[in-house]
Amino acid sequence: MADTFLDIAIDALREITVLGATDLAPEAVDAQLCLRTGNRMLDAWAARKVYAYSIDFTAYTLVPNLAPHTIGPTGATFTVGQRPVRLEGAALILNNVTPNVDSPILNIRDAAWWNNQRVKSLKTAVPTDVYYNPAWPNGQLNFWPVPDFAYGVRLETWVLLPQFTNLTDPFSFPPAFREAFVLSLAELLCRPFGKKQQEVPDLKGDAARARAIFQSNNAKSPRIASADYGSEGSPTAGSRPTFNYYSGQ
Repeated sequence: MADTFLDIAIDALREITVLGATDLAPEAVDAQLCLRTGNRMLDAWAARKVYAYSIDFTAYTLVPNLAPHTIGPTGATFTVGQRPVRLEGAALILNNVTPNVDSPILNIRDAAWWNNQRVKSLKTAVPTDVYYNPAWPNGQLNFWPVPDFAYGVRLETWVLLPQFTNLTDPFSFPPAFREAFVLSLAELLCRPFGKKQQEVPDLKGDAARARAIFQSNNAKSPRIASADYGSEGSPTAGSRPTFNYYSGQ
């Protein structure tokens, strides 16, 4: 049987000795405090990529001549449970050919670029740029030029950490998340339950190590390239066919 949030809360309370090993459940008010604290923690974690354990590649259909397209839960062009924290990538789906073809929108722009764009309403069938404004509750996708054809678009976004509604909600996350969540929740519960740091001496270090294990799978080194790689031409007598990027030699 899958664990529920209540099971996780009990484990966290046992970590800080609010509950004993044989205690079956906390008081109702204490359980609700655990639920609210856990959701606060998830809300903070959702803003950091190291906690985004997966990437979503979701396809939508563009609305011709609409600017901006919105994405979120409230009357948005693209309806999702919560607007994405960040847009990692995008591709235009050429849906007028068989099979469909993904054409990457290579230029993911920032606010400064959008501010300096002189003709924001320029239209074309094939947008080359997109600026994502993570407004709330709906984010804004500013495609440029404004698409005037109903192509598809595939958005690359972080998976969002779900919030818990009830204590009986199932707790289902990838490997290593449970330990990081239990120990981190225990840390946050120390203060409201009047526990001092020295009363749980190993908790801070254990929680940090558990988070590091989970985060290590999500913090990937970016792909990089350098024009200075290697050396120009063929090596000659007495020369070194290598290049030190740091020294420039």
